[in-house]
This record gives sequence, structure tokens and C-alpha cells, in this order.
Amino acid sequence: MNRLRSLVPVACIIGLFLVLVSRGFHKETGFTAFVMFGGKTWAERQLPEVKAAAPHVREWCTGYDGQFYAQIAVDPTLRHPSLPEAIDSPAYRARRIGLPLAAFCAGLGEPARILQAYATINIFFWFAALALVLAMIKPSDRFAWCCVWGIMMGTGTLESVRRSLTDLPATVFALCGVWAMLRSMPLSATGCMVLATLTRETTWLSSFLICEKDQKNGSFFARNKLAQNIVLPLVPVLFIGAWMLYIQHVLPPSATADASGTRDNWGLPFYSMFQAANWILSRPRHEITFENITTFPAFLSFTVQAFYLLRHWKTSDPVWRMGFPIAVLFLFLGWYVWSEHRNVCRIVLPMTFAFHLLLAKERPKRAWAWLILGNLHFPYGILNFLNYRV
Repeated sequence: MNRLRSLVPVACIIGLFLVLVSRGFHKETGFTAFVMFGGKTWAERQLPEVKAAAPHVREWCTGYDGQFYAQIAVDPTLRHPSLPEAIDSPAYRARRIGLPLAAFCAGLGEPARILQAYATINIFFWFAALALVLAMIKPSDRFAWCCVWGIMMGTGTLESVRRSLTDLPATVFALCGVWAMLRSMPLSATGCMVLATLTRETTWLSSFLICEKDQKNGSFFARNKLAQNIVLPLVPVLFIGAWMLYIQHVLPPSATADASGTRDNWGLPFYSMFQAANWILSRPRHEITFENITTFPAFLSFTVQAFYLLRHWKTSDPVWRMGFPIAVLFLFLGWYVWSEHRNVCRIVLPMTFAFHLLLAKERPKRAWAWLILGNLHFPYGILNFLNYRV
């Protein structure tokens, strides 16, 4: 009976997710609407193979980041002669080779299949995340199920699917690392973090989940753990470093001159958040949009999540070690990131996962208050997806 009861909320979560992703399907272009190819600026620079595959194009906009990663997937060796002109910041985008390479393999090297594979790969990672979250939380009451919903239907998770981005896959790889560490398999966890870092380089910050305390004295610096705790978190750095050297070697100098890909990414703690709030409040009434209004719940939600991880030190728990560095990163996000709060939702996704997993496990005092305040932004992702049109 208990197992049957648990199937109902799982079916509801999966059912809603399938309704959402069905909105990105078109009988002629498949799921390529999720890649968000734009009809302006970058349309003329698309790879010939991509144009021939005729993916869905949003004629009225410039598109979004997924269109660049999808074109890297057509040739993940980065040797395509037209690739540097087709990507907004080739060296920066090429760092995140994990997802394009997976799509290339899934599409068997054929461009049309590669684009479909890239467009749908986040959907498969969503189901992988659901399986891992259910296994780790083992929900048996309303609070635990609300934690599951907070993860699986959160804005960061859904935005990664809706725009075919790297955030959810990288977080799932990191979560696989947590799963491995919970079973005392540091080498497997290291492999997971290599994949996570090659999918999204900032996920390397979560590599400290690989570290272990000595069981006798409870220290990370015990002699029998010191080598592991220093060397293994650096392994993903070696892989991403080697890949970046390859990028510098293969791409022309003009494509590697500006590898940052972004501007104003970092700032003083909370300063850029207040900048964004001031900019919104200074808008004329007719310029205030649903996007602007929902920025304020995002401010509060992610501040609560970060504060929970910063306040509740659980250094022995790999879940906490996955989320804590991202909570620190959150404090220093710059104006360029906060200019669109959906960016923040995706960037702090490992923190959001860790927040809900720890809440479900620890049940602290005023747990419902923590959960509600940490999810004030929750409805946005679903509403935004429901508003999606192909």
C-alpha cells in the first residue's frame, strides 16, 4: 500500500513534466525548439550542416546559448572551418564539451540526429535526476515530497530543459558523485566530477564532495586521507586544463582572444543583487513585466537557500560539500548574471539540490518555513514553461 501511495506523486511529477516538454515538440522539427536557434544575428552564421538539418528557428530573436553548444556538437573536435564564426565566444563555449560530445555520440555523427539528441538530452538527465533524488530522499510524507517537487520543478531545473543548457546535466553528474561518496567510492566520484566539470566548468567547485574525513579523529587532514583529499579534487582541473590547451591549439587566435564569454560576472557580495533591484524599481510603470516582478522572490529564495547552507555546517555530508561552494559563489554573482534572474536559477542549481536534499534529511526546526521561503520563486519555472510556444 505504501509503495502504491508513493507512485501517485511520482506519476504527478512525471505527468506534469511530460506536459511541459510536449510544448516544445513540433512534428516537422522535433524537439529542436528547445535549442533556441535565433533568426537574427547568428542565423546567417550557422554551420551549413545545421542549416541543412532545418531545425526550429525563432525568427524574432537572436536565440540563446543552446544554439552554440548544439553546433559544437556537430563537430566536437572543433576543427570545422566555419565553427569560430558560428559561435559567439568559441573558446568559452568549447570549454563545456561534455554535453556536445554526448549529443554527437548519441546522434552517431549525423547532424540532424545530433541536433535532436542535443535538444532532448536534458530530458533524459531530468529523469536521471528524479531517480537519484528519490533514492536519496526516500520520500514518505508531504514534506519530503515537497522537497522533491522543489528540485524537479524548480526554475533552474526546468530552464535547463527548456533552453537545452548545461546546468542540469552538470548538476546530475555532481549528484552521481555524491551518490558514489555515500558508498565510499572516491574514485568513482572523481570520475563523475570530471564529467561535471567538462559539462560546466564552474561545477568543479563542488569537487570537494570527494574529500573524506578520517573515521577516528574526524579530520580531513589525517595522514591516511590527506593525499586523497588534495589530489582527487584536482583531477577534474587537470582534465579541463588539458581540454583548454587543446582548444587553444585547435581554434584560430581570433577565436581564443576573448575566452571569457561574459562580462561583469562577479561583484561584491549582494551588491549586484541590489543593483538589479534598484534598476527594476526605477523602471516606468509601463515597463514593469512579469519577469521583473518575479526577480524579487528569486532574491529572497536563493538568499535563504545560501544562508541555510552557510549556517548549517555539515562537513561530513557530501551533499553539503556539493552545495556549500555554490552558496559562496552565489554571494559574488555580478550584474550581468542578475540582469536576468533565470541565469541565477541555473547557476546555483547544485545549491538548490543540496538545500532540498538536506532539508528532507535533517528536518531542522521550522523546516516548513525554510522550505517555503526557499521556494518563493518556485511557480515561475512552471508558468514560464507553460507559456512556451513553438
